Amino acid sequence: MIELTDAPSIRGLVFRPFCGLADLPDIAAVRAACALRDRVDGLSSVESVPTLADLEERLVRSEGFDPESDVLVAQVDGQVVGYSSAIWWTETDGTWVYLTLGWVLPQWRGRGIGTAMLHWTQGRLRNLAASHPTQGKACLAANASETETDTAALLTYEGYRPAFSVIELGIDDLTGLRVAPLPGGFIARPLESPDLPDLHRSMDQAYVGHAFSETPPYEEWAARQTDLGTWHVAWDAATGAIAGQVQAVVYRGRGEVAEVSVGAPYRRRGLGQALLCRALLTLREQGIQEARIHTLAENPHQSWHLYEKVGFRVLKCFPRYRKSMPGLSH
Repeated sequence: MIELTDAPSIRGLVFRPFCGLADLPDIAAVRAACALRDRVDGLSSVESVPTLADLEERLVRSEGFDPESDVLVAQVDGQVVGYSSAIWWTETDGTWVYLTLGWVLPQWRGRGIGTAMLHWTQGRLRNLAASHPTQGKACLAANASETETDTAALLTYEGYRPAFSVIELGIDDLTGLRVAPLPGGFIARPLESPDLPDLHRSMDQAYVGHAFSETPPYEEWAARQTDLGTWHVAWDAATGAIAGQVQAVVYRGRGEVAEVSVGAPYRRRGLGQALLCRALLTLREQGIQEARIHTLAENPHQSWHLYEKVGFRVLKCFPRYRKSMPGLSH
């Protein structure tokens, strides 16, 4: 068991580490109950109601996450009533982000369980940050969508403030899609394996100067590219450089546009719209009629206007909360 100094006085309440596969059914039940209360959209590309298989895939060791030491489980009289986790990563501008996530069954909220879990997770993240070369460029982070009002209230009380927001957009019917022609000066062809390093470099360069962004290491990203047919890429006809790229995948019966980016020299010429339309047309040819996409509200290029022009509409906003982490100077 794990002793928390600020644990609420609730008969039968204990906190303990994650027990692996044995905990997954109870954790899935917590997430399902929270999803009903918090109006989680099961078709979303941002939030989800994870299945047992999803949890088994997510709750595994990675560079910024160790479930054995980074997950805290709360139970009352043997019943799991909530859990929290600590995750960290670095953004492209060098910021070290330490994220706390937590869920408590609706009927157990408002009793101090979520607060105690948040404090434990923050402590775990501060200890991790103390061992990292952050150079003082670190922050605590947490998430709460616009419908997760209980979580948002707790985060606000604890000093978190929205730093940016993710906007999710959806299109319900692709039958009326208008295909935009590829602008002059660009060529398109099927993506091939030897193109992957250039594609990864093109995406990385497209996000230079974007706050709150991260690009996964090439090896990690390339290992996930098992279907190159999901990519729609345009090359500069004169130089042979990749100018822009869009990826659209099918996920649980609906389409998801996972990537839209155009290199700085090629923007404002209709290339992004043309590639996006091609990607959506591919989804339609597979019998898909509904698609989702998300972007930052603070995107300097206001990319949501492009998506709305194609037919997407704003569905939901997901504020991302942050709080300073003073005292780190190494």
